[in-house]
Amino acid sequence: MILEVPPQIMSLAKTLGGNPELINMGEALPEFDYQIPLLSIPLAYGTTLETIPHEVPYLTADAEKVRQWRQRMAGDTNFKVGVAWAGSPHHKRDRDRSLPLEAWRRWRRCRASRSIGSR
Repeated sequence: MILEVPPQIMSLAKTLGGNPELINMGEALPEFDYQIPLLSIPLAYGTTLETIPHEVPYLTADAEKVRQWRQRMAGDTNFKVGVAWAGSPHHKRDRDRSLPLEAWRRWRRCRASRSIGSR
């Protein structure tokens, strides 16, 4: 199996089981027999709730990044909610998928929350 992966998530994709061949998106692909969008595979295989493979976790975060985030969040007892408020500005539909930071201003003022950014 060959997976074409955005370079931004290649390190995470490398932890995926099954040993797929990983190619950076946009690079030349090796020869292959069939092509299918990733999210169409369950339909092609007739997957049901009962047949979904469930070996978890199937991805593993980089241990050093986990350590850094744990240290950064140490002592914070606030309820934490992760929000992906912006995607890639190069995506053809980014304006339909991303919010300007200004849209989060009221939420960021909530005393029970803490905003933490990542790049």
